[in-house]
Amino acid sequence: MKILVTGGLGFIGSHLVSRLRFDGHVVDVIDIKNGLDCRKCLQLSHKVPDIIFHLASHNNAVESMTNVEKYVQNIEMTQGVIGFASRTNCKPKIIFTSSCAVYGQPLLNTVKETDIPMPLNVYGFTKLTSEALLQKYGSYMILRLANVTGKGSGIFAEQLRKMKTVCLYTFDDGKTLSRDYIPVEDVVHALIKSMKLQNEIVNVGSGKAISYLDLIGKRSFETKQCPPYIPRTISLDVTKYQRLFT
Repeated sequence: MKILVTGGLGFIGSHLVSRLRFDGHVVDVIDIKNGLDCRKCLQLSHKVPDIIFHLASHNNAVESMTNVEKYVQNIEMTQGVIGFASRTNCKPKIIFTSSCAVYGQPLLNTVKETDIPMPLNVYGFTKLTSEALLQKYGSYMILRLANVTGKGSGIFAEQLRKMKTVCLYTFDDGKTLSRDYIPVEDVVHALIKSMKLQNEIVNVGSGKAISYLDLIGKRSFETKQCPPYIPRTISLDVTKYQRLFT
């Protein structure tokens, strides 16, 4: 099968591309690291593939609040991919890595796909807007990812190893943030399975929240008040994920 992966040189993308090629697919990669910008897909000479995995994204929620112009590019990238996919009438399926950031801070810590998304930061807003564009396009799979772990990831769990001084966001007089984590191998498995599914939105996570305090163990740490645009705790309801992907 002919497949295009945007962001294919990134953390998740590189794992996905390796798996797709191992499975015998012909894979093209668009990534800013190889000089290709998926906002300009229509300028490329590539033929429209059978499936597009759209992983390219800026993904730092804190940075998104101070560099809005950069994060608006997430929406522009999705528009570029949809424009490229619309070159033919066949409408190749676009499999999109969204984020649990679309939920913001839910009233209940465990959120379902049917809960109303209310992102707290620009990053989450760009992911939700991209979801809406893909639903309008009409041939999609949307995976709302928890925090993806593994060697080479940029999330807190991996950064801990390099930190000399640990600084934690806290709220309510000392509580630390907690997050849902999932290994990159499980995310790649879900992406591959998505090739045979159509027009679904699926949470991809472990279904439980782990406190940052539990992650650091006995290491000493400093604290900083959690800003209002960062969710305090969240875990994903993975009932649908387990039904479709396991």
